[in-house]
Amino acid sequence: RAILRLGLKGIDVEPGFGNPARHADDPAFFPLYELLQALDVPLYLMSGPTTPDPRYNDPAPVANVARAFPRLKI
Repeated sequence: RAILRLGLKGIDVEPGFGNPARHADDPAFFPLYELLQALDVPLYLMSGPTTPDPRYNDPAPVANVARAFPRLKI
């Protein structure tokens, strides 16, 4: 809806702030990544030092997403 109807140009996901908190490479996000890749829509993944738990600041899960979805604009 946000992309197709409202015309937004990207999506921001902050996995460490979710309930439950997740890493960016959690399979729960894969349907979203697949859709964004198919629509050629950029994904902004937040993984900086502002997350409540520093375990979610590790950039390795973002690299895993990039490998799993090579056409996804991150």
